[in-house]
Amino acid sequence: MIGCKLVETKYNAENLFSEIQMSWGDDLEDLESLQLTQQFRCEIDNIFNVIYIDSSIQLENVFKRYARTLFQNPKSLEESEKESLGESIENLNSMISGIKLIEYGHYREEELEIKIKSEVEMDNIYSKLIPYISYENGKTYPTAGDGRKKIVEYSILGMESRESEKKKVNVFLIEELKSFA
Repeated sequence: MIGCKLVETKYNAENLFSEIQMSWGDDLEDLESLQLTQQFRCEIDNIFNVIYIDSSIQLENVFKRYARTLFQNPKSLEESEKESLGESIENLNSMISGIKLIEYGHYREEELEIKIKSEVEMDNIYSKLIPYISYENGKTYPTAGDGRKKIVEYSILGMESRESEKKKVNVFLIEELKSFA
């Protein structure tokens, strides 16, 4: 086992908490102890960026966080894309507000008009987006199943971690539930 990292805890009854001890090496019988700081960090944490992915799929949360970051980053979209998107949103809102579904004047004599308006705006467009998967054949599918959700979630987490890979080695720990059948 080359590069084995061993984490061991011992309960400290006096302080009422577990003390973490980390070791590193390629021989389990002769591991070198790593010094931990008060925040339970050690030198190896400066090399590796560990990204834990829970087995319960949190695609909605991961996607909304990523989309918000993407649309709020001034470098994410080109100016022409922002302008085109803004015009499209304005057109959509204008068309929707032109729909007359309820005529208040029919029930009262007052001149009152009730309209429907979209709340989609450039500032919060990310909150209205939903990811889909599109295959080579051009068919688009919602991310309803666990498999499709995992594909999108893993892709987003990979993209989010690209910035940190300039400084550290990204290690993805993917938890998968094992069925006992």
